[in-house]
Amino acid sequence: MCSVIHPETASCAGYSARCFGHAFRRSARLYLPLNVLMTIILGSKRLRSAPLNSIARLLFNTARSSVFLAGYVTTAWTMTCILRGALGRDAVPIYVINGIASGAWSLLEPSGRRLELALYCLPRALESFWRCLLDVGVIPQLPTDPVARAKVGFVQRVLVRVLSEKKVGEPLYFAAAMGALMMLYETEQHIISPGYKKVMRRFFGVN
Repeated sequence: MCSVIHPETASCAGYSARCFGHAFRRSARLYLPLNVLMTIILGSKRLRSAPLNSIARLLFNTARSSVFLAGYVTTAWTMTCILRGALGRDAVPIYVINGIASGAWSLLEPSGRRLELALYCLPRALESFWRCLLDVGVIPQLPTDPVARAKVGFVQRVLVRVLSEKKVGEPLYFAAAMGALMMLYETEQHIISPGYKKVMRRFFGVN
């Protein structure tokens, strides 16, 4: 089982250490510029009044988020390796336990950040659920045969494409989500979190 996940080495511990180090470096390259940008945009006053504290906070947040993401990735791979080796086969509970163990790393992040991570993961979870519905045939798909496809009505064809084709449906869902967000920004700003509201005001101005 291990040879499937890390064929280059027989040591699970060695693979885990290398995986964590590699994931940490990649995460730091992602989070450091992001935190620098957010510090400049949202914390410019604090940066001018207490530069050392701002820099220390920036580095701490970068390290914490990098440890979280590296631990998440490493656990996701390593837990699969360990459980497959223990059971001697593949099974659905492996991935349930794996998801719980990997997701536990999010406890390193502040509660507000955990909500953002959940909202980031939600579209991926919905997409996975959508693909499962496609696989079992709950969501209809257009026939592959040209003759049968030509018999499908225009409205039905559009609806099926919106539901079954990501490149067609995703822009529409994104437009609807942005429309809802802008409606809230125009009419009910108190619902939007202060951090997002501050960013939106910089791009769209004060309503």
